[in-house]
Amino acid sequence: MKTLLTDTFAVRRPPADDGLFVPVSSGREPLARPGLRVLQVAVVALVAVALRLFMLGNQSLWTDEIVTFRSSDGPLWWVISQTEYNSNIPPLYYVLTSWFLNFGNSEVVLRLPSVICGALSIPLLYLIAFEWFGSSVALLSIILFAVSPFEVWYSQEARPYALLLFLGLLAMWSMLRVIRRPGDIRMAVVFVLSAAATVYCHTVGVAFIAFLAAYMALAAPRRLWRRWLAYFACIVVLLIPAAVRLLSLPPAAAADSERQFSLLFVPYAGWAFAAGYSLGPTLTQLHMPDRVSTVVHSLPVLLPCLALVGTLAALGLVELWRHRSIVRWGVVLLFAIPTGFVIGGTLVTVHPFNVRYMILAFPAFVFVMALGVLRLKRRPWLVVGACGGLMLMSLASLGNYYFDPRYYREDNRAAGQVIHDQAQPGDLVLANAAYTADNIRFYAARDDIQVLGFPVPDSEAQASPSTSSPLRTGGVPTPVVAPSAELPQILAGRDRFWLFLSRTYQGGGVEGSLLQACEQDFEGTTLLTTPNDVRVLLCEKG
Repeated sequence: MKTLLTDTFAVRRPPADDGLFVPVSSGREPLARPGLRVLQVAVVALVAVALRLFMLGNQSLWTDEIVTFRSSDGPLWWVISQTEYNSNIPPLYYVLTSWFLNFGNSEVVLRLPSVICGALSIPLLYLIAFEWFGSSVALLSIILFAVSPFEVWYSQEARPYALLLFLGLLAMWSMLRVIRRPGDIRMAVVFVLSAAATVYCHTVGVAFIAFLAAYMALAAPRRLWRRWLAYFACIVVLLIPAAVRLLSLPPAAAADSERQFSLLFVPYAGWAFAAGYSLGPTLTQLHMPDRVSTVVHSLPVLLPCLALVGTLAALGLVELWRHRSIVRWGVVLLFAIPTGFVIGGTLVTVHPFNVRYMILAFPAFVFVMALGVLRLKRRPWLVVGACGGLMLMSLASLGNYYFDPRYYREDNRAAGQVIHDQAQPGDLVLANAAYTADNIRFYAARDDIQVLGFPVPDSEAQASPSTSSPLRTGGVPTPVVAPSAELPQILAGRDRFWLFLSRTYQGGGVEGSLLQACEQDFEGTTLLTTPNDVRVLLCEKG
Protein backbone atom coordinates (compact mmCIF):
# COMPACT_ATOMS: atom_id res chain seq x y z
CA MET A 1 0.00 0.00 0.00
CA LYS A 2 2.83 2.39 0.86
CA THR A 3 4.40 2.11 -2.62
CA LEU A 4 1.02 2.57 -4.28
CA LEU A 5 0.12 5.70 -2.33
CA THR A 6 3.60 7.19 -2.51
CA ASP A 7 3.59 6.82 -6.28
CA THR A 8 0.16 8.41 -6.44
CA PHE A 9 1.26 11.45 -4.45
CA ALA A 10 4.34 12.09 -6.57
CA VAL A 11 4.50 15.53 -8.20
CA ARG A 12 2.66 15.52 -11.50
CA ARG A 13 2.18 18.12 -14.21
CA PRO A 14 -1.11 18.56 -16.08
CA PRO A 15 -1.06 16.89 -19.49
CA ALA A 16 -0.56 19.32 -22.36
CA ASP A 17 -3.27 18.02 -24.68
CA ASP A 18 -6.88 18.57 -25.54
CA GLY A 19 -8.28 16.33 -22.80
CA LEU A 20 -10.39 17.64 -19.96
CA PHE A 21 -8.67 15.60 -17.24
CA VAL A 22 -6.32 17.51 -14.95
CA PRO A 23 -5.22 15.76 -11.72
CA VAL A 24 -6.37 17.84 -8.81
CA SER A 25 -3.17 17.33 -6.90
CA SER A 26 -1.07 18.99 -9.60
CA GLY A 27 -0.19 22.35 -8.15
CA ARG A 28 -3.03 22.50 -5.63
CA GLU A 29 -2.10 19.93 -3.03
CA PRO A 30 0.90 20.02 -0.66
CA LEU A 31 2.55 16.77 -1.71
CA ALA A 32 5.12 16.33 1.05
CA ARG A 33 4.68 13.69 3.73
CA PRO A 34 3.06 10.94 1.65
CA GLY A 35 3.96 8.59 4.50
CA LEU A 36 1.51 10.45 6.74
CA ARG A 37 -1.28 9.84 4.25
CA VAL A 38 -0.37 6.17 4.09
CA LEU A 39 -0.62 6.04 7.88
CA GLN A 40 -4.00 7.81 7.83
CA VAL A 41 -5.40 5.38 5.27
CA ALA A 42 -4.00 2.41 7.20
CA VAL A 43 -5.60 3.55 10.47
CA VAL A 44 -8.99 4.09 8.83
CA ALA A 45 -8.70 0.70 7.12
CA LEU A 46 -7.97 -0.99 10.45
CA VAL A 47 -11.05 0.65 11.98
CA ALA A 48 -13.07 -0.56 8.99
CA VAL A 49 -11.76 -4.11 9.44
CA ALA A 50 -12.60 -4.06 13.14
CA LEU A 51 -16.18 -2.91 12.48
CA ARG A 52 -16.65 -5.56 9.80
CA LEU A 53 -15.20 -8.40 11.87
CA PHE A 54 -17.09 -7.43 15.03
CA MET A 55 -19.85 -9.98 15.74
CA LEU A 56 -19.48 -11.30 12.18
CA GLY A 57 -21.12 -14.62 12.97
CA ASN A 58 -23.69 -13.27 15.40
CA GLN A 59 -26.59 -13.10 12.96
CA SER A 60 -28.03 -16.09 11.18
CA LEU A 61 -27.62 -16.52 7.45
CA TRP A 62 -30.71 -15.25 5.67
CA THR A 63 -32.31 -16.73 2.56
CA ASP A 64 -29.98 -15.20 -0.04
CA GLU A 65 -26.87 -16.05 1.97
CA ILE A 66 -27.97 -19.68 2.06
CA VAL A 67 -28.38 -19.43 -1.72
CA THR A 68 -24.74 -18.30 -1.76
CA PHE A 69 -23.72 -21.43 0.13
CA ARG A 70 -25.74 -23.70 -2.16
CA SER A 71 -24.36 -21.99 -5.26
CA SER A 72 -20.74 -22.15 -4.05
CA ASP A 73 -20.60 -25.61 -2.51
CA GLY A 74 -19.29 -27.87 -5.25
CA PRO A 75 -16.57 -28.43 -7.87
CA LEU A 76 -15.39 -25.34 -9.73
CA TRP A 77 -17.07 -26.12 -13.05
CA TRP A 78 -20.35 -26.89 -11.27
CA VAL A 79 -20.15 -23.55 -9.42
CA ILE A 80 -19.61 -21.73 -12.73
CA SER A 81 -22.30 -23.51 -14.71
CA GLN A 82 -25.01 -24.50 -12.22
CA THR A 83 -28.49 -23.00 -12.39
CA GLU A 84 -30.15 -25.29 -9.87
CA TYR A 85 -30.07 -22.85 -6.99
CA ASN A 86 -29.66 -19.44 -8.58
CA SER A 87 -29.42 -18.22 -12.17
CA ASN A 88 -29.88 -14.49 -11.49
CA ILE A 89 -26.39 -13.68 -10.19
CA PRO A 90 -23.29 -14.33 -12.37
CA PRO A 91 -20.83 -16.80 -10.84
CA LEU A 92 -17.70 -14.78 -9.96
CA TYR A 93 -18.63 -14.22 -6.32
CA TYR A 94 -19.61 -17.87 -5.93
CA VAL A 95 -16.23 -18.94 -7.30
CA LEU A 96 -14.51 -16.77 -4.68
CA THR A 97 -16.73 -18.10 -1.90
CA SER A 98 -16.14 -21.68 -3.04
CA TRP A 99 -12.46 -21.35 -2.15
CA PHE A 100 -13.30 -20.02 1.32
CA LEU A 101 -15.58 -23.01 1.93
CA ASN A 102 -12.45 -25.14 2.18
CA PHE A 103 -12.18 -23.63 5.67
CA GLY A 104 -15.74 -24.53 6.71
CA ASN A 105 -19.29 -23.39 6.10
CA SER A 106 -19.89 -21.26 9.19
CA GLU A 107 -21.40 -17.79 9.00
CA VAL A 108 -17.97 -16.27 9.62
CA VAL A 109 -16.28 -18.16 6.78
CA LEU A 110 -19.09 -17.42 4.32
CA ARG A 111 -18.96 -13.70 5.09
CA LEU A 112 -15.16 -13.29 5.10
CA PRO A 113 -14.90 -12.51 1.35
CA SER A 114 -17.19 -9.53 1.83
CA VAL A 115 -15.20 -8.34 4.87
CA ILE A 116 -11.99 -8.42 2.85
CA CYS A 117 -13.53 -6.62 -0.13
CA GLY A 118 -15.00 -3.94 2.14
CA ALA A 119 -11.62 -3.30 3.74
CA LEU A 120 -9.72 -3.26 0.42
CA SER A 121 -12.16 -0.68 -0.92
CA ILE A 122 -10.82 1.91 1.56
CA PRO A 123 -7.47 2.73 -0.17
CA LEU A 124 -9.11 2.68 -3.61
CA LEU A 125 -11.78 5.16 -2.51
CA TYR A 126 -9.06 7.37 -1.05
CA LEU A 127 -7.03 7.38 -4.25
CA ILE A 128 -10.07 8.26 -6.38
CA ALA A 129 -11.15 11.05 -4.04
CA PHE A 130 -7.58 12.37 -3.89
CA GLU A 131 -7.43 12.56 -7.69
CA TRP A 132 -10.69 14.46 -7.85
CA PHE A 133 -10.76 16.59 -4.70
CA GLY A 134 -7.50 16.46 -2.77
CA SER A 135 -6.47 14.97 0.56
CA SER A 136 -9.02 16.55 2.91
CA VAL A 137 -12.05 15.26 1.02
CA ALA A 138 -10.30 11.94 0.45
CA LEU A 139 -9.62 11.41 4.15
CA LEU A 140 -13.12 12.38 5.24
CA SER A 141 -14.61 10.19 2.49
CA ILE A 142 -12.90 7.04 3.71
CA ILE A 143 -13.81 7.83 7.32
CA LEU A 144 -17.48 8.10 6.35
CA PHE A 145 -17.13 4.93 4.27
CA ALA A 146 -15.44 3.00 7.08
CA VAL A 147 -18.17 3.71 9.66
CA SER A 148 -21.08 3.60 7.20
CA PRO A 149 -23.83 1.24 8.48
CA PHE A 150 -24.81 0.65 4.85
CA GLU A 151 -21.35 -0.49 3.86
CA VAL A 152 -20.83 -2.49 7.05
CA TRP A 153 -24.10 -4.34 6.34
CA TYR A 154 -22.91 -5.52 2.92
CA SER A 155 -19.38 -6.17 4.17
CA GLN A 156 -20.93 -8.58 6.68
CA GLU A 157 -23.22 -10.31 4.19
CA ALA A 158 -22.40 -13.40 2.14
CA ARG A 159 -23.59 -11.78 -1.08
CA PRO A 160 -21.70 -10.22 -4.01
CA TYR A 161 -22.26 -6.53 -3.28
CA ALA A 162 -19.05 -5.74 -1.37
CA LEU A 163 -17.05 -7.49 -4.11
CA LEU A 164 -18.99 -5.58 -6.76
CA LEU A 165 -18.15 -2.25 -5.13
CA PHE A 166 -14.48 -3.20 -4.75
CA LEU A 167 -14.21 -4.17 -8.42
CA GLY A 168 -15.97 -0.97 -9.45
CA LEU A 169 -13.56 1.16 -7.44
CA LEU A 170 -10.60 -0.79 -8.84
CA ALA A 171 -11.81 -0.24 -12.40
CA MET A 172 -12.42 3.44 -11.73
CA TRP A 173 -9.04 4.07 -10.12
CA SER A 174 -7.14 2.17 -12.84
CA MET A 175 -9.04 4.17 -15.49
CA LEU A 176 -7.91 7.43 -13.86
CA ARG A 177 -4.33 6.16 -13.85
CA VAL A 178 -4.45 5.22 -17.53
CA ILE A 179 -5.98 8.58 -18.47
CA ARG A 180 -3.09 10.27 -16.68
CA ARG A 181 -0.46 7.85 -18.02
CA PRO A 182 -1.66 6.53 -21.40
CA GLY A 183 1.41 4.34 -21.83
CA ASP A 184 0.82 2.32 -18.67
CA ILE A 185 -0.15 -0.99 -20.27
CA ARG A 186 -0.15 -2.93 -17.01
CA MET A 187 -2.70 -0.56 -15.52
CA ALA A 188 -4.73 -0.75 -18.74
CA VAL A 189 -4.89 -4.52 -18.26
CA VAL A 190 -6.08 -4.02 -14.67
CA PHE A 191 -8.75 -1.64 -15.98
CA VAL A 192 -10.02 -4.06 -18.64
CA LEU A 193 -10.10 -7.06 -16.31
CA SER A 194 -11.69 -5.28 -13.34
CA ALA A 195 -14.31 -3.55 -15.50
CA ALA A 196 -15.33 -6.85 -17.10
CA ALA A 197 -15.30 -8.54 -13.68
CA THR A 198 -18.04 -6.20 -12.39
CA VAL A 199 -20.50 -7.84 -14.81
CA TYR A 200 -19.35 -11.33 -13.83
CA CYS A 201 -20.06 -10.30 -10.24
CA HIS A 202 -23.51 -8.78 -10.86
CA THR A 203 -25.53 -7.73 -13.89
CA VAL A 204 -25.68 -4.11 -12.68
CA GLY A 205 -21.99 -3.97 -13.62
CA VAL A 206 -23.25 -3.25 -17.14
CA ALA A 207 -24.33 0.19 -15.91
CA PHE A 208 -20.93 0.79 -14.36
CA ILE A 209 -19.17 0.03 -17.63
CA ALA A 210 -21.50 2.57 -19.24
CA PHE A 211 -20.36 5.09 -16.62
CA LEU A 212 -16.70 4.30 -17.34
CA ALA A 213 -17.27 4.82 -21.06
CA ALA A 214 -19.07 8.12 -20.49
CA TYR A 215 -16.34 9.40 -18.20
CA MET A 216 -13.63 8.33 -20.62
CA ALA A 217 -15.35 10.21 -23.44
CA LEU A 218 -15.30 13.37 -21.32
CA ALA A 219 -11.88 13.02 -19.72
CA ALA A 220 -9.51 11.31 -22.15
CA PRO A 221 -7.73 13.31 -24.86
CA ARG A 222 -9.45 12.88 -28.20
CA ARG A 223 -6.22 11.84 -29.86
CA LEU A 224 -6.24 8.76 -27.59
CA TRP A 225 -9.85 7.73 -28.14
CA ARG A 226 -8.84 5.01 -30.61
CA ARG A 227 -6.72 3.38 -27.90
CA TRP A 228 -9.60 3.60 -25.42
CA LEU A 229 -11.98 2.09 -27.96
CA ALA A 230 -9.58 -0.85 -28.13
CA TYR A 231 -9.70 -1.20 -24.34
CA PHE A 232 -13.50 -1.20 -24.31
CA ALA A 233 -13.53 -3.63 -27.25
CA CYS A 234 -11.47 -5.99 -25.09
CA ILE A 235 -14.04 -5.59 -22.30
CA VAL A 236 -16.86 -6.44 -24.73
CA VAL A 237 -15.03 -9.56 -25.91
CA LEU A 238 -14.50 -10.68 -22.32
CA LEU A 239 -18.23 -10.20 -21.68
CA ILE A 240 -19.42 -12.45 -24.52
CA PRO A 241 -19.80 -15.51 -22.23
CA ALA A 242 -21.70 -13.36 -19.70
CA ALA A 243 -24.03 -12.11 -22.45
CA VAL A 244 -24.67 -15.65 -23.69
CA ARG A 245 -25.45 -16.77 -20.15
CA LEU A 246 -27.80 -13.84 -19.56
CA LEU A 247 -29.67 -14.41 -22.83
CA SER A 248 -30.01 -18.15 -22.24
CA LEU A 249 -30.95 -17.75 -18.56
CA PRO A 250 -32.92 -14.52 -18.24
CA PRO A 251 -34.11 -13.64 -14.72
CA ALA A 252 -37.39 -15.47 -14.28
CA ALA A 253 -38.25 -15.10 -10.60
CA ALA A 254 -37.63 -12.86 -7.63
CA ALA A 255 -38.89 -12.53 -4.10
CA ASP A 256 -41.32 -9.67 -3.50
CA SER A 257 -41.75 -9.30 -7.28
CA GLU A 258 -45.26 -7.85 -6.91
CA ARG A 259 -43.98 -4.67 -5.24
CA GLN A 260 -44.52 -1.69 -7.55
CA PHE A 261 -41.85 0.93 -8.15
CA SER A 262 -42.32 4.35 -6.60
CA LEU A 263 -40.22 7.49 -7.00
CA LEU A 264 -40.02 7.54 -3.19
CA PHE A 265 -37.63 4.63 -3.42
CA VAL A 266 -34.82 6.92 -4.63
CA PRO A 267 -34.82 9.22 -1.55
CA TYR A 268 -35.19 6.09 0.58
CA ALA A 269 -31.99 4.83 -1.06
CA GLY A 270 -30.32 8.07 0.02
CA TRP A 271 -31.52 7.46 3.57
CA ALA A 272 -30.16 3.90 3.48
CA PHE A 273 -26.83 5.20 2.17
CA ALA A 274 -26.69 7.58 5.15
CA ALA A 275 -28.07 5.45 7.99
CA GLY A 276 -28.23 1.84 6.79
CA TYR A 277 -31.24 -0.32 7.62
CA SER A 278 -31.10 -0.16 11.40
CA LEU A 279 -32.18 3.33 12.36
CA GLY A 280 -35.87 4.14 12.71
CA PRO A 281 -38.41 1.64 11.33
CA THR A 282 -37.22 -1.92 10.77
CA LEU A 283 -37.26 -3.49 7.32
CA THR A 284 -40.31 -5.52 8.28
CA GLN A 285 -42.22 -2.43 9.42
CA LEU A 286 -41.44 -0.68 6.15
CA HIS A 287 -43.06 -3.55 4.23
CA MET A 288 -46.23 -3.63 6.30
CA PRO A 289 -49.53 -1.91 5.32
CA ASP A 290 -49.28 0.45 8.33
CA ARG A 291 -45.77 1.63 7.42
CA VAL A 292 -46.86 5.26 7.19
CA SER A 293 -47.96 5.33 10.82
CA THR A 294 -44.72 3.57 11.78
CA VAL A 295 -42.67 6.22 10.01
CA VAL A 296 -44.68 8.98 11.67
CA HIS A 297 -44.06 7.38 15.05
CA SER A 298 -40.30 7.42 14.31
CA LEU A 299 -40.17 11.08 13.23
CA PRO A 300 -38.46 12.29 16.45
CA VAL A 301 -35.47 10.19 15.38
CA LEU A 302 -35.80 10.57 11.63
CA LEU A 303 -36.31 14.33 11.30
CA PRO A 304 -33.01 15.51 12.85
CA CYS A 305 -31.12 12.90 10.83
CA LEU A 306 -32.91 13.83 7.61
CA ALA A 307 -32.28 17.51 8.26
CA LEU A 308 -28.55 16.89 8.77
CA VAL A 309 -28.16 14.62 5.73
CA GLY A 310 -30.29 16.85 3.51
CA THR A 311 -28.39 19.99 4.50
CA LEU A 312 -24.99 18.39 3.95
CA ALA A 313 -26.12 16.93 0.62
CA ALA A 314 -27.27 20.35 -0.56
CA LEU A 315 -24.02 21.97 0.58
CA GLY A 316 -22.05 19.17 -1.03
CA LEU A 317 -23.75 19.67 -4.38
CA VAL A 318 -23.04 23.42 -4.19
CA GLU A 319 -19.40 22.69 -3.41
CA LEU A 320 -19.24 20.09 -6.17
CA TRP A 321 -20.35 22.70 -8.70
CA ARG A 322 -17.31 24.79 -7.76
CA HIS A 323 -14.98 22.07 -8.98
CA ARG A 324 -13.83 21.46 -12.52
CA SER A 325 -16.49 20.26 -14.94
CA ILE A 326 -14.95 16.80 -15.38
CA VAL A 327 -15.06 16.16 -11.63
CA ARG A 328 -18.58 17.54 -11.41
CA TRP A 329 -19.85 15.35 -14.20
CA GLY A 330 -17.90 12.38 -12.93
CA VAL A 331 -19.74 12.42 -9.61
CA VAL A 332 -23.12 13.10 -11.24
CA LEU A 333 -22.71 10.26 -13.76
CA LEU A 334 -21.39 7.91 -11.08
CA PHE A 335 -24.66 8.34 -9.23
CA ALA A 336 -27.09 8.77 -12.13
CA ILE A 337 -26.12 5.93 -14.48
CA PRO A 338 -26.24 3.02 -11.97
CA THR A 339 -29.41 4.49 -10.42
CA GLY A 340 -31.11 4.87 -13.80
CA PHE A 341 -30.14 1.32 -14.73
CA VAL A 342 -31.63 -0.07 -11.53
CA ILE A 343 -34.87 1.88 -12.00
CA GLY A 344 -35.12 0.77 -15.63
CA GLY A 345 -34.48 -2.83 -14.64
CA THR A 346 -37.23 -2.60 -12.06
CA LEU A 347 -39.68 -1.46 -14.72
CA VAL A 348 -38.86 -4.10 -17.36
CA THR A 349 -37.89 -7.22 -15.34
CA VAL A 350 -39.39 -9.26 -12.52
CA HIS A 351 -36.95 -7.79 -9.99
CA PRO A 352 -38.32 -5.14 -7.64
CA PHE A 353 -36.32 -2.04 -6.71
CA ASN A 354 -33.77 -2.72 -4.00
CA VAL A 355 -31.18 -0.35 -2.58
CA ARG A 356 -28.44 -2.97 -2.76
CA TYR A 357 -28.55 -2.86 -6.56
CA MET A 358 -27.48 0.80 -6.31
CA ILE A 359 -24.31 0.09 -4.35
CA LEU A 360 -22.08 1.25 -7.24
CA ALA A 361 -23.58 4.73 -6.78
CA PHE A 362 -22.64 4.78 -3.09
CA PRO A 363 -19.17 6.39 -3.56
CA ALA A 364 -20.81 9.41 -5.24
CA PHE A 365 -23.02 9.85 -2.17
CA VAL A 366 -19.97 9.64 0.11
CA PHE A 367 -18.11 12.27 -1.93
CA VAL A 368 -21.06 14.66 -1.78
CA MET A 369 -21.41 14.25 1.99
CA ALA A 370 -17.68 14.87 2.51
CA LEU A 371 -17.85 17.96 0.30
CA GLY A 372 -20.85 19.18 2.28
CA VAL A 373 -18.99 18.91 5.58
CA LEU A 374 -15.89 20.66 4.26
CA ARG A 375 -18.01 23.40 2.75
CA LEU A 376 -18.33 24.57 6.36
CA LYS A 377 -14.56 24.79 6.91
CA ARG A 378 -14.61 28.56 7.48
CA ARG A 379 -16.45 27.81 10.71
CA PRO A 380 -14.56 24.91 12.28
CA TRP A 381 -17.16 24.41 14.98
CA LEU A 382 -19.73 23.65 12.25
CA VAL A 383 -17.38 21.09 10.72
CA VAL A 384 -16.98 19.44 14.11
CA GLY A 385 -20.75 19.52 14.64
CA ALA A 386 -21.51 18.06 11.20
CA CYS A 387 -18.92 15.30 11.62
CA GLY A 388 -20.20 14.61 15.12
CA GLY A 389 -23.78 14.38 13.87
CA LEU A 390 -22.84 11.92 11.12
CA MET A 391 -20.77 9.85 13.54
CA LEU A 392 -23.63 9.79 16.03
CA MET A 393 -26.02 8.58 13.32
CA SER A 394 -23.63 5.86 12.27
CA LEU A 395 -22.93 4.72 15.83
CA ALA A 396 -26.64 4.63 16.69
CA SER A 397 -27.43 2.63 13.57
CA LEU A 398 -24.48 0.27 14.08
CA GLY A 399 -25.49 -0.20 17.71
CA ASN A 400 -28.95 -1.32 16.58
CA TYR A 401 -27.42 -3.50 13.87
CA TYR A 402 -25.09 -5.27 16.29
CA PHE A 403 -27.27 -5.51 19.40
CA ASP A 404 -31.00 -5.05 18.65
CA PRO A 405 -32.56 -8.31 17.30
CA ARG A 406 -35.44 -6.38 15.70
CA TYR A 407 -33.02 -5.17 13.04
CA TYR A 408 -31.32 -8.55 12.52
CA ARG A 409 -31.61 -10.76 9.50
CA GLU A 410 -34.24 -13.43 10.14
CA ASP A 411 -33.05 -16.01 12.68
CA ASN A 412 -33.11 -19.18 10.61
CA ARG A 413 -30.38 -20.65 12.80
CA ALA A 414 -32.53 -20.68 15.94
CA ALA A 415 -35.48 -22.13 14.03
CA GLY A 416 -33.33 -24.84 12.50
CA GLN A 417 -31.87 -25.73 15.88
CA VAL A 418 -35.33 -26.23 17.40
CA ILE A 419 -36.38 -28.55 14.58
CA HIS A 420 -33.04 -30.35 14.56
CA ASP A 421 -33.34 -31.10 18.28
CA GLN A 422 -37.04 -31.94 18.52
CA ALA A 423 -38.26 -33.27 15.17
CA GLN A 424 -38.97 -36.97 14.85
CA PRO A 425 -37.93 -39.04 11.82
CA GLY A 426 -40.51 -38.63 9.06
CA ASP A 427 -41.86 -35.31 10.41
CA LEU A 428 -43.18 -32.75 7.95
CA VAL A 429 -42.12 -29.09 8.13
CA LEU A 430 -44.25 -26.58 6.22
CA ALA A 431 -42.58 -23.25 5.41
CA ASN A 432 -44.57 -20.18 4.43
CA ALA A 433 -42.67 -19.71 1.13
CA ALA A 434 -40.88 -22.03 -1.25
CA TYR A 435 -37.68 -20.02 -0.94
CA THR A 436 -37.64 -20.07 2.88
CA ALA A 437 -37.95 -23.85 3.05
CA ASP A 438 -34.28 -24.29 2.23
CA ASN A 439 -33.37 -22.17 5.27
CA ILE A 440 -34.66 -24.96 7.49
CA ARG A 441 -33.00 -27.62 5.37
CA PHE A 442 -29.68 -25.83 5.85
CA TYR A 443 -29.86 -25.23 9.60
CA ALA A 444 -31.86 -28.30 10.68
CA ALA A 445 -29.49 -30.51 8.65
CA ARG A 446 -31.82 -33.50 8.92
CA ASP A 447 -32.29 -35.79 5.92
CA ASP A 448 -34.90 -37.86 7.75
CA ILE A 449 -37.55 -35.11 7.77
CA GLN A 450 -39.56 -33.59 4.91
CA VAL A 451 -39.47 -29.81 4.37
CA LEU A 452 -42.00 -28.30 1.98
CA GLY A 453 -42.48 -24.71 0.91
CA PHE A 454 -46.12 -23.66 0.55
CA PRO A 455 -47.78 -22.93 -1.80
CA VAL A 456 -46.17 -24.54 -4.85
CA PRO A 457 -47.05 -24.41 -8.56
CA ASP A 458 -49.05 -27.17 -10.23
CA SER A 459 -46.21 -27.92 -12.62
CA GLU A 460 -43.75 -28.91 -9.93
CA ALA A 461 -43.55 -32.56 -9.07
CA GLN A 462 -42.67 -34.03 -5.71
CA ALA A 463 -39.10 -35.13 -5.24
CA SER A 464 -38.01 -37.75 -2.78
CA PRO A 465 -37.42 -36.19 0.64
CA SER A 466 -34.61 -38.61 1.32
CA THR A 467 -32.46 -37.45 -1.60
CA SER A 468 -29.11 -36.37 -0.20
CA SER A 469 -26.95 -33.55 -1.41
CA PRO A 470 -24.58 -34.29 -4.32
CA LEU A 471 -22.22 -31.68 -2.96
CA ARG A 472 -19.20 -32.16 -0.78
CA THR A 473 -20.76 -31.27 2.57
CA GLY A 474 -23.38 -34.03 2.59
CA GLY A 475 -26.08 -34.36 5.22
CA VAL A 476 -28.25 -31.55 3.82
CA PRO A 477 -30.95 -32.66 1.41
CA THR A 478 -31.46 -31.07 -1.97
CA PRO A 479 -34.56 -28.91 -2.42
CA VAL A 480 -37.76 -30.89 -2.17
CA VAL A 481 -40.84 -29.70 -3.99
CA ALA A 482 -44.31 -30.30 -2.61
CA PRO A 483 -47.08 -31.44 -4.94
CA SER A 484 -49.75 -28.90 -5.77
CA ALA A 485 -52.38 -29.96 -3.31
CA GLU A 486 -54.64 -28.46 -0.74
CA LEU A 487 -53.37 -28.49 2.80
CA PRO A 488 -55.79 -31.23 3.91
CA GLN A 489 -54.27 -33.54 1.30
CA ILE A 490 -50.73 -32.69 2.37
CA LEU A 491 -51.58 -33.28 6.02
CA ALA A 492 -53.70 -36.38 5.49
CA GLY A 493 -52.67 -39.24 7.78
CA ARG A 494 -50.37 -37.14 9.92
CA ASP A 495 -50.65 -36.81 13.67
CA ARG A 496 -48.23 -33.90 13.81
CA PHE A 497 -46.36 -31.42 11.64
CA TRP A 498 -44.23 -28.31 12.03
CA LEU A 499 -44.78 -24.75 10.87
CA PHE A 500 -41.84 -22.51 9.99
CA LEU A 501 -43.07 -18.95 9.54
CA SER A 502 -40.42 -16.51 8.38
CA ARG A 503 -40.12 -12.99 6.99
CA THR A 504 -41.46 -13.02 3.43
CA TYR A 505 -43.01 -9.53 2.90
CA GLN A 506 -45.81 -11.14 0.88
CA GLY A 507 -48.64 -10.50 3.30
CA GLY A 508 -50.42 -12.78 5.71
CA GLY A 509 -52.35 -14.92 3.21
CA VAL A 510 -50.06 -17.95 3.20
CA GLU A 511 -49.24 -17.65 6.89
CA GLY A 512 -52.94 -17.36 7.72
CA SER A 513 -53.77 -20.48 5.69
CA LEU A 514 -51.10 -22.48 7.46
CA LEU A 515 -52.19 -21.32 10.90
CA GLN A 516 -55.82 -22.07 10.05
CA ALA A 517 -54.87 -25.59 8.96
CA CYS A 518 -53.12 -26.07 12.27
CA GLU A 519 -56.10 -24.82 14.26
CA GLN A 520 -58.73 -26.93 12.47
CA ASP A 521 -57.54 -30.41 13.40
CA PHE A 522 -54.40 -29.83 15.42
CA GLU A 523 -53.30 -28.08 18.56
CA GLY A 524 -50.42 -25.72 17.94
CA THR A 525 -47.59 -25.09 20.38
CA THR A 526 -45.26 -22.18 19.71
CA LEU A 527 -41.70 -23.31 20.40
CA LEU A 528 -39.88 -20.24 19.08
CA THR A 529 -40.73 -16.59 18.49
CA THR A 530 -37.94 -14.16 17.59
CA PRO A 531 -38.00 -10.35 17.42
CA ASN A 532 -37.12 -10.58 13.70
CA ASP A 533 -40.27 -12.31 12.45
CA VAL A 534 -39.45 -16.01 12.79
CA ARG A 535 -41.81 -18.49 14.46
CA VAL A 536 -41.72 -22.25 14.86
CA LEU A 537 -44.86 -24.13 15.86
CA LEU A 538 -45.41 -27.82 16.50
CA CYS A 539 -48.96 -28.83 15.53
CA GLU A 540 -50.21 -32.09 17.07
CA LYS A 541 -53.58 -33.82 17.16
CA GLY A 542 -55.10 -33.83 20.63
